[in-house]
Amino acid sequence: MAMIYGNLVNSFQRGSLNSSIGYGHLNDLENLQYISNTYATGIGVWKNNILPRISINPMGENSKIRTKLTGKVTSFVDNAHRAGLLVHCYTLRPEKYFLTLKKDDTVQTMAEEIEQLINIGVDGFFCDDPTICLRGSSKQ
Repeated sequence: MAMIYGNLVNSFQRGSLNSSIGYGHLNDLENLQYISNTYATGIGVWKNNILPRISINPMGENSKIRTKLTGKVTSFVDNAHRAGLLVHCYTLRPEKYFLTLKKDDTVQTMAEEIEQLINIGVDGFFCDDPTICLRGSSKQ
């Protein structure tokens, strides 16, 4: 791992990368700064690392929706920007199965998710429906 990641390996707790290390461990200014200084100008991250969700038991008309926003926003975007990295998150999808409930138990549409991510400061995103992405991002 050290041959691939260099000194980044030593910045993680326990001093090595292993199967228990995930994107959440990257949300550290020192780690993001190392990435910025050595090999990247941007970072792609799963949207849930920016907007945490909790699992729910699907019911009724929203029976395909399996998550709910916690109402929290992580410091990932701010930390990445401080380190000089652009942030692109993935993947935004319009199908109900990939949507989530807002704190008030109403469905957050893909367009609303785009607006929320742009307001947080995300620089870009990957999505499965370019029409909705363009429409959502043009509001800003």
